[in-house]
Amino acid sequence: MPPTSTPGRTVFVAPDGDDAAAGTDAEHPLKSINEAFARLAENGTVHLADGTYEEMVAVCVPGAKLVGSSV
Repeated sequence: MPPTSTPGRTVFVAPDGDDAAAGTDAEHPLKSINEAFARLAENGTVHLADGTYEEMVAVCVPGAKLVGSSV
């Protein structure tokens, strides 16, 4: 089960991440973009590591930014 905490301003995602991880830095990224948005605070940023993500993404966080070298 993912850790429960207040929504983050910055969340990290990588194809080899783990949705049970904190997701608060590049060393402990989440696996799915959807989980990142579920944990993201308004006007926050999701940082994507290089790789392939095969999921349909629903962005429902006001002011959210998605950044990465291939975004």
